[in-house]
Amino acid sequence: MVGVATAPVAGATALVTGRLLPTGGELNTAIAARKLGSSARVFGRVGDDLFGQYIKRRTTQGGVLAEGLVESPWPTGISVVLTSRAERSFIYHPGCNDEFCIDDVDLVLLGMSRCVHFSDPFELPNFIRSAPQLPHKLARCGCVLSMDACWDPSSTWLSAIQDCPPYLDLFFCNRAESERRTQCPLPADW
Repeated sequence: MVGVATAPVAGATALVTGRLLPTGGELNTAIAARKLGSSARVFGRVGDDLFGQYIKRRTTQGGVLAEGLVESPWPTGISVVLTSRAERSFIYHPGCNDEFCIDDVDLVLLGMSRCVHFSDPFELPNFIRSAPQLPHKLARCGCVLSMDACWDPSSTWLSAIQDCPPYLDLFFCNRAESERRTQCPLPADW
């Protein structure tokens, strides 16, 4: 994640602040949980490429259990995050995230979890389609569920995750995502 004071005009270069954090919301959440003293495990797909190798290495360096990472012949998905003082914007290439599905998840390992965080469900279309009842099943087992739904590039918005909200203990979204999901403008001081 890097910060830019202003977006560059066409053909120009912008100097950035901050530092490169090439992991992703789900791994960042798992590493934060480890820092708070919890055990953490991540499920997902990574490519057999430099980004996939980095994610696997960063996972284990962060003390996160990596047995839920499935290696794919497709390239690792990549998000470029541009930050400003007001908000973040993303450029996304799905890579092997497009093929991640419930069959990639060891449900026994997942079932041992006390808390499960779903990150970027709209960037995992096969997973959402293949596991519509998963939030209900986890909640029924007493699992605390959270979701960072992020922006929906396909504009299906709530239809893709419509069955999830009753089972979520925490739901994260930014201002633009909130307004798009609810079709209501938020107060200026929100």
